Amino acid sequence: MAPAGLQLTQLPEPVLEAIFAKCDLQTRAGVLPLVCRAFRGLLAGPNAVLWPDLEFHADISIPSGVQRARSFLAWLAAHGSLMRTLHLDLWNNGHTPQPDEGVAQLGLQLDSSLATLRSCEFLRMRWGGRQLRVGDWVTHAAGMTCMALSAHEMVVTPALEACTGLGHLELSTVSDMGPRLLPSSLPPSITRLCIVPAPATVQPLANMNGLMPAELPNQLLALPLVYLDVSESLFLGSHLAVALPRLTRLTSLALDKCELADGIPPQLSLLTNLRILSFDGCMRHHHQDGSWSALSTLTRLVSLSLSNSELYQVPAAVLNLPLMRHLYLEHNELRELPGGQWWSRLHVLSLDWEPLLRSGHALLASAPHLRKLALGSHLIHMHAGDVVQPLAGAEAVLQALKEHPALREVLLVARPGIMSAGPTVVVLEVLLRMASLRPTLAVRPIEHDSFFVEEPPQEADEAAAGQAAQ
Repeated sequence: MAPAGLQLTQLPEPVLEAIFAKCDLQTRAGVLPLVCRAFRGLLAGPNAVLWPDLEFHADISIPSGVQRARSFLAWLAAHGSLMRTLHLDLWNNGHTPQPDEGVAQLGLQLDSSLATLRSCEFLRMRWGGRQLRVGDWVTHAAGMTCMALSAHEMVVTPALEACTGLGHLELSTVSDMGPRLLPSSLPPSITRLCIVPAPATVQPLANMNGLMPAELPNQLLALPLVYLDVSESLFLGSHLAVALPRLTRLTSLALDKCELADGIPPQLSLLTNLRILSFDGCMRHHHQDGSWSALSTLTRLVSLSLSNSELYQVPAAVLNLPLMRHLYLEHNELRELPGGQWWSRLHVLSLDWEPLLRSGHALLASAPHLRKLALGSHLIHMHAGDVVQPLAGAEAVLQALKEHPALREVLLVARPGIMSAGPTVVVLEVLLRMASLRPTLAVRPIEHDSFFVEEPPQEADEAAAGQAAQ
């Protein structure tokens, strides 16, 4: 607090800057400049950006949102050179973009303002206009190391090659066509790429009811990628047979919600450097055990998601993976889980309530390192003449959770619209009593869209396996 008689506006400028830097973003941007002339002066000066990391959101489907966006972009044009991290969300609530002169003008202003990001290293942006063009503006923002762009439609031009330090790139579109990559538009520095969905072929195939399969272009396959996410794409086996052998550097691959028209390609077995693989929602209607045999060679896998894949049993190839520590099996058709040595390696496990109640609760003791358990669908199959184990009571499940030596977190995964049958009395009782089992056990709900596959740290057995393979 200032001494008696000393006004806030009389404090030395370094003190004002220190106060400003410690305030939260809303206070910095909204309150202080309105009440204090000295702070308004600071905002107009060369040190105006006292926060190098900034987020801005506006709904450009309404006139007031467009006006807010205009004002912010005008400010950004004057101060963008001082930015290090910018999160810019100019969305339209997902509505199909309509011709709008105001939004079109805003798009031109956006390009102009983005061209000032000369020192920016990380840009995350969502644009609600008809199309986002990664064009000339990016040549002025060549210091980017990480960029995440989302739009209804997107065109990436060769201008992006100016970002020679760009290592991580995320591109996503609402359009099923995916981002359009013009020739020579991906800088060779990229090692981590998310492109959702993958670019579709120009012409739909006659035998696929007008659907347009995706193809990974040569410029993408030529990158030294260790991480690739091509979720929500339709792939033909003939294309993957050619593409996968060129991706053997990958340590992480996401095929979530993909449609693999010909099932899992045998060439997946060539990706022996993979540590993380996600098939969440991918292999629906391809649940024969033999279709997973390509996984048997992926002996470095430590994290695997087979969630929402209509599995009726855990594939044998998965149970035999020697380093598997994180396994995601929730929202499937599994009724019980097999025992075996694979339990002893688990640190994270997700499954549905039925396999937990039938066999999983008794097997938890076989997983002494399990620290996180996620529970998905409540659906219980009740059929006369079942040969599966009977359902356990609430006490047995609660006792198994209470006595587990390593378990620290239980997540209740909500996936609206899928297997959403109401919980049984046993499930309800476990839910009601679980949170009070012991102080060290955290229980919380989580939306499926926020429940991500984790990357475990490398452990001694994995490092030894890697050295032996060299």
